[in-house]
Amino acid sequence: MTQYIAFLRGINVGGKNRVKMVELRELLTQMGLEKVQTYIQSGNILFYSSNSKSLLTDLIEKELLKKFKFQISLVLRTFEEIEESILKLPFSNEEIDRVKSKEFETFYIAFSKELLSQNERESLLSCKLESEKCYITANTLFLLFSSSIVDSKLGRALNQLNTPITVRNWKTVKKLYTLAKEH
Repeated sequence: MTQYIAFLRGINVGGKNRVKMVELRELLTQMGLEKVQTYIQSGNILFYSSNSKSLLTDLIEKELLKKFKFQISLVLRTFEEIEESILKLPFSNEEIDRVKSKEFETFYIAFSKELLSQNERESLLSCKLESEKCYITANTLFLLFSSSIVDSKLGRALNQLNTPITVRNWKTVKKLYTLAKEH
């Protein structure tokens, strides 16, 4: 049995694409997923399954569309993949602490559904400002901003990618990792 962490893209943002977490947990449990747990309203889900990532992604997206009547993109990672991302951070704690702000988040991890193309990688890296740092692995982006992601050229460029991605702040990713270790 594999432990998964799923990230739903674009739900419960600005009153659009509303998904109640209790309904989401019920749906996934009815699908046969085990120990389903959600964290905050932005579509973070922990569960266990013996199915493959690709099969689960297809099945869950189809069921979400049937239940909620709008397309929801799902990015799925195993516990081990999340753990590797956390253990191999490309930024030092000093770099992260240097840009911390009380007003907004400054460190994010973006998970892509598929591998980023070379053109997408180059496009992202070319638009980042000197005050921003971006490190890209095959399907994960580590983003460090000196100010808000909202004001960032790089942040806006993420929405222009052909590959579906979903972004979570560092605090959320660390909490999901902790919950998964205890799960």
